[in-house]
Amino acid sequence: MSEETALKLKEAEENRLAAGHELATRKEKFLVAIANEIPGRAAAVAKRRAHEQPEVTRGLGATRVQELRGMISSLAAKAAEDVVGAASLVDWPSTSRNSVPTSHQVFAPVREYLMKKVAPEFIEAFEQYGFSTSGTRPDWMVASALLAEEEVAADASALCKALLKQAKAESAVDEAKKADDEATVNDLRGD
Repeated sequence: MSEETALKLKEAEENRLAAGHELATRKEKFLVAIANEIPGRAAAVAKRRAHEQPEVTRGLGATRVQELRGMISSLAAKAAEDVVGAASLVDWPSTSRNSVPTSHQVFAPVREYLMKKVAPEFIEAFEQYGFSTSGTRPDWMVASALLAEEEVAADASALCKALLKQAKAESAVDEAKKADDEATVNDLRGD
């Protein structure tokens, strides 16, 4: 009997490994999709900031406005690169085999990452050029503006499915291990 349960345990472990590879791929695709949207979204944030504070924009003049645009573009490129490599730095949601993660649950830790690692540089750039960033949670506002939830919804959904598949695979390994342990003990006892 323990040979049968050992085989089931091996199959469950192989399935868990495959689910882990799929999950890593989905995380990477999700982050790449987000990163691809950052440059355009950063430019839109800068444009919106310039229109919200026309007196500052006017005071800067065309040359300094172009400098700021260049700085925002450079920061956006760096942010996109950082996001692509952030899979191990993002605190992904945990899930169970009975709990389907939501898109909100996969966007929230990415927003948190953007708030901590990306937004401060954008805020500093705006302030350096005289724009006010005071108000309620400028880090959250910048991070949310950079995070293209609607544009990457399909990638978020695929990631949610991969998280669930990984949780189910983990649970299957636990169940197979328990069954194998029980069968092994019963065989050793002669039961």
